[in-house]
Amino acid sequence: MKKLLLLISSLPLLASEPSAFGAGDLESKKPYGLTTAEKVILSNKKDIKSLRKKLSGVKLQLEELIDKNEGIKSVLESVNSKIGKQSLEISAIKTNFKALKEQSIQRDEDIQKEISQLKNYLDENKKIQEDNYKKIKEVLSELGSIIDTINNTYLTKEEFAKEKEDILKEYEKFNASLLKKIEEIEKKIQSKKIKSIDSSQLLKQAVDDFRKDKYKDAALKFEKLVKRNFKPARCNYYLGEIAYYQDNFAKAIEYYKKSISLYDKASYIPTLLLHTGISFDKLGKKSEAYKFYDAVMKGYPSSKEAKMAKKRRKNANN
Repeated sequence: MKKLLLLISSLPLLASEPSAFGAGDLESKKPYGLTTAEKVILSNKKDIKSLRKKLSGVKLQLEELIDKNEGIKSVLESVNSKIGKQSLEISAIKTNFKALKEQSIQRDEDIQKEISQLKNYLDENKKIQEDNYKKIKEVLSELGSIIDTINNTYLTKEEFAKEKEDILKEYEKFNASLLKKIEEIEKKIQSKKIKSIDSSQLLKQAVDDFRKDKYKDAALKFEKLVKRNFKPARCNYYLGEIAYYQDNFAKAIEYYKKSISLYDKASYIPTLLLHTGISFDKLGKKSEAYKFYDAVMKGYPSSKEAKMAKKRRKNANN
């Protein structure tokens, strides 16, 4: 009886034990019945499999890094190529700039040298003129002191007076010619000075000269600006003003006409019209003068020029 109970109680244990047919199979998903050595082998296989997965991932990342590195290398080569070209261009620009700078310095030195020579020539001619005039006066004075002793032998007083007048006329003619040459030289010097001046700056200088009554210097600058076609209407107006204040009324009218034909909305138009009328008035052309007086009064009735035109119109009628 006891043996039977023992057999019955051992049945569940036998049912729960795995079959001995699959024991020690390392390829099974769930191996069992392994020896100590087989367990070590199985553990190593798992470790190797895990390492292979990791190595595969590292290899993939390494390939990606290599691809990225190649892309960066290509970009860097392109950048280096561009930098190299830009460096060459910058070097060429520096070389050209240096050459231009040296040429500019040389040109300025040449201009200054030429101006200096012209000034020396001008000073020498002025000194010659002064010395000649002084000598002529001395000679004429000496001749005057001995006129009484020679008038019966050589010249009468009337003849001497005529001779003296002829000499003075000849000197005046020579002096006028010399002054004209000096003026031409001065004009050349001024022209060289203003050649390199910016047009807007040159206009400021010209207006400043005009306001200081330096009409000759101002006229030269305004004429240069007209040639450059820089604000020709304004420049012709100022040239007209210079001629007007020097009593060259016919020339003033020419400049005024040129100015207003180029631009008739400028702030100086009332003055231009008034001075044109006065210029015609000075030349005895009353009817033309009245037209410009009327134009000022009708076009700019509240201006001071209109009041002056009205006053001149009224005086002319009285």
